[in-house]
Amino acid sequence: MKTLRALVTASTALLSLAAQAGHPLVSETPDALDRGSCQVEFQQARVKAHGAAADTGSDLQFSCGLGMLSQIAIGTTSVRSEGLRVESYRLVGKTAIFAPEDGQTGLGIRYGASWLQTPGANTEWVDSTVLLVVTREVGKGVLAHANLGLRRDRVQSQSTRLWSLGVESTDTLSFAADLFGEQRDKPWASVGAGWRPSKDTLLSVAYALQSGESKTKAVSLGLSMVF
Repeated sequence: MKTLRALVTASTALLSLAAQAGHPLVSETPDALDRGSCQVEFQQARVKAHGAAADTGSDLQFSCGLGMLSQIAIGTTSVRSEGLRVESYRLVGKTAIFAPEDGQTGLGIRYGASWLQTPGANTEWVDSTVLLVVTREVGKGVLAHANLGLRRDRVQSQSTRLWSLGVESTDTLSFAADLFGEQRDKPWASVGAGWRPSKDTLLSVAYALQSGESKTKAVSLGLSMVF
């Protein structure tokens, strides 16, 4: 049976894919929901490392605009592996300093905290994160994104640098690609596609691969609705 640490690692991988800007994109963006607008996002994922059993998980996030180019979100991730389950919870805020519109480079800050509940243990505050977020239109209907930040691990009392580079199209049928990772770990590459059957609904699929010996793969499906 896998160790509990392996489960936590799988949970973190799912969070990195699901809790950012919006599936199938991984890189965060500096835009924010309008005041009074809300969004619900759901992802289902399967994560598998070479030579190991697959982990399955789901992620649910609810966000609302606060006005003044800011929004707040609460989310939960559940990961199951070989009969064991790990639950993660998060509180995330985002503030845009400059919105990415009219050819202007967007700039913002994302900040949040995560809690983890493991079998037989109490829920524990495990980390805090802050990201500097930049977006620029690089072509008609094409956006490029860059993230740089820091995560503070409260359990191990250490800080880890985070980074991400992404690009996406904004058509009804859209595409996204990302390179992302963190200090002391191998980077990930992700590609995905999304389809908008209506203005406020997005269906998406993504595939991600982590370099290195583990060759960890993740396949995820997403649904997002704004109301």
